[in-house]
Amino acid sequence: MKKLHTRRGGFTLIELMIVVAIIGILAAIAIPNFLRFQLKAKSSEGKTNLAAIRTAEESFYAEYGVYISSDASPATINNNTKAPFSHPNPGQGFDELGWSPEGQVYFNYSAGINGAGSNYTASACADIDDDATPQQWGYTTDKTTAAKPHGGSLGQCDPGALSAAETVGQARSRRSEAFVNVSAMVRAQKSYFAEEDSYHDSGNSFPGGALTTAKRTWDAAALAAFEDLGWHPEGPTIYSYEANTTDNCNSCTLCFTATAYGDADSDGLVSAVMYVEPHNEGGVTRVCGAKLLGLGTPTRKVGGASVTNEVEINRQLDEF
Repeated sequence: MKKLHTRRGGFTLIELMIVVAIIGILAAIAIPNFLRFQLKAKSSEGKTNLAAIRTAEESFYAEYGVYISSDASPATINNNTKAPFSHPNPGQGFDELGWSPEGQVYFNYSAGINGAGSNYTASACADIDDDATPQQWGYTTDKTTAAKPHGGSLGQCDPGALSAAETVGQARSRRSEAFVNVSAMVRAQKSYFAEEDSYHDSGNSFPGGALTTAKRTWDAAALAAFEDLGWHPEGPTIYSYEANTTDNCNSCTLCFTATAYGDADSDGLVSAVMYVEPHNEGGVTRVCGAKLLGLGTPTRKVGGASVTNEVEINRQLDEF
């Protein structure tokens, strides 16, 4: 009688070596990618908190007409490990601004302003991979406004090296003031017309003074010019505003133009945001232009078609 032998299953040495080699290859690919992903995730903290600082600075500026500077916070940073956030001067800087990050941080944050407090540069610095070469993120409203130093090996962010898009983004943010206020002025004109059967003329543009990025308070003359209309902006403004129903109107008796003049990018060139209300008289469409600079109807950026009954930039002048 024959004895049956059954072969026990298993892996050969070659098969095991192949498996180990595959695991090694996968690890060589995955581990560096994981570390890079981890560093990117940590780096996002700096950009997220800079955006929050920007929002806080703009809110403070809208209320008080100046930006706030802040020394580097926290006072010490632990490079590739998180540190509790604290401000070296309690009650000042970021404390006064009303901003602090959520939880502990990898980055060190600061904000510098110019002498008038009309521009600022906020920056975030860290060395999260602990290679003695810090990474720096920044946001500036003006590339000549110096950032505050971060101390130690973290150095100081150079605002001149920041993307030009940051400055443009700030100018666009400032220009939004004009769109909001011109739209509000138009609503007030429509209400005024419903009661008076005519539109209001401000006689000039207000408030007076040089067009810069510094906000100007509405004085008694500015408030009086729009008092009958029942409109004025909330707080100081970068732009000057006018309501025109008489000048540059091509014999139109029932049309108006609301215009905001400003220099939101501080390049010395005036820009204008306008709303033109036309009126059809005897089959002829008539419009008023702007009073101060005699501007005509704004046009589309693409195609050049005239724009009425809508708030638009007048591209005869500067974009910002």
